[in-house]
Amino acid sequence: MASELPVVVSAESIEEGADSIVYSNVTIVNALLSGLLEIGEIAPNAIRSYYVDYYLAEVSNGGFAQFVVNSGLPDSLVEWVRDGLEGMDAHGHAALFERAVDAYQTLNDEEREGFLEGEFFGDSETRDILEAVDDEFERIDDAEDLTELNAAWLTALPELRVVPRAEVDDFVASRIALIDGLEARRAAAEAGDPAE
Repeated sequence: MASELPVVVSAESIEEGADSIVYSNVTIVNALLSGLLEIGEIAPNAIRSYYVDYYLAEVSNGGFAQFVVNSGLPDSLVEWVRDGLEGMDAHGHAALFERAVDAYQTLNDEEREGFLEGEFFGDSETRDILEAVDDEFERIDDAEDLTELNAAWLTALPELRVVPRAEVDDFVASRIALIDGLEARRAAAEAGDPAE
């Protein structure tokens, strides 16, 4: 069961600080995904942390529009980020995320295209909300450092497993070895078929 899966970070990351803890989780999740595990086969809180960090990186680098363009904003991603922000008690970030997602989802196709191309002239209230997200995000992150909250949340999880960095590859390999039908999944991946 997914809820029984461990969230794993390296022991060294714990000593190195928040950035390293979050990066350790991201690196391990990436390795599991590259090893053909599916999202449902990875600890849910590891995925929440992973996608909150993805959201932070995208908005910090290119604003909410970049987050939408690069992710496509599927409902599943919205849920992962929403649940992660709530779990981390990132209240300001959670409220801003909800306002931005709600405002974006009210746009029609033409307005979405204009927003993503930086030429958004839609409903003034919606436009104002979306344009304010980037400035407000930075202000909120100054008060609620999302990396610090993410790392503190990860390290307080009861399912957290801390392993020496030298053993991370062994953990990943052990999880990959448990995949039912691994060879069929590898063959499908090599053929370019999406994982089922």
